[in-house]
Amino acid sequence: MRGSKRAGTLRCLILWLHEFETEQSENESDRTMKMSGYPFGTVDWSNVERVEYAGETGVAYWRTRDFGDIRVRRVEYTPGYLADHWCEKGHILLCLEGELHTQLKDGRTFVPSCYGPA
Repeated sequence: MRGSKRAGTLRCLILWLHEFETEQSENESDRTMKMSGYPFGTVDWSNVERVEYAGETGVAYWRTRDFGDIRVRRVEYTPGYLADHWCEKGHILLCLEGELHTQLKDGRTFVPSCYGPA
């Protein structure tokens, strides 16, 4: 996502994808993410430091792990959270609970389905 703000009440997992390997093709769907060299692993999020970031309204709590060029962040937003900036990085979002409203700088808005308890 380019230029996004988020608002909602939720726990969500956000993946920052920093590096893409682009094949010799102009077709966007031919781009592949370079993820070689990463062994299977798990993350015990309760052992990852929880860092607080204030928004325009509300607070976001980040737990962040970096795996080479890939950043994985579990974020919890308080009710009414609104980011205080436009993010310019690409994201893949997995909403675990609640509802997430993401607005792009160009005005488009996304509300992905969130997973409930398993």
